[in-house]
Amino acid sequence: RHVVEKSTENAELAFDLKHLFPAAKFIHIMRNPYANVVAIRRHHSQTSKRVNFKNRFPVLITNLPALKNSYYHLYRNRRLFDEADYQVIRYEDLLTAPEDTMRAVARFLSILFTDGLLQPTSLGQPWQGNSSRGISFSGISAKNMDLWRGEISNLELYYVNRYFKFV
Repeated sequence: RHVVEKSTENAELAFDLKHLFPAAKFIHIMRNPYANVVAIRRHHSQTSKRVNFKNRFPVLITNLPALKNSYYHLYRNRRLFDEADYQVIRYEDLLTAPEDTMRAVARFLSILFTDGLLQPTSLGQPWQGNSSRGISFSGISAKNMDLWRGEISNLELYYVNRYFKFV
């Protein structure tokens, strides 16, 4: 039996969780911080239109520290955990090489690789993704992976470079 829990907030609790559940394994998915900031801004911009929020960068002040915290714990946990218990996966690898990446995940978890691991689901049902562009997908797609390059602002570049020197 396997229990999967997907909260990103648990990266900071991984060491404690390992003591509570000694057989636990952790997978930390890391996304390019530039792409992450643009996606978060796009998502919040869509939300802010519904609530008439006019600030173009409403998420920088609140979300950059949270992102920095997540990346910090990724690097911290890689030092604290044995490789057999903590795996880091680049989000971009999931999009560009999904089968290779998921085969590596299956090996890490000591589970059988099946084609079902290549089909995004939520609670066992097909999942259409959470595109900040409102695009539905029928499977894994790298189509929009690099669009952040044409959308990132100088302000966002400055803060990502300032906050994420270690990435």
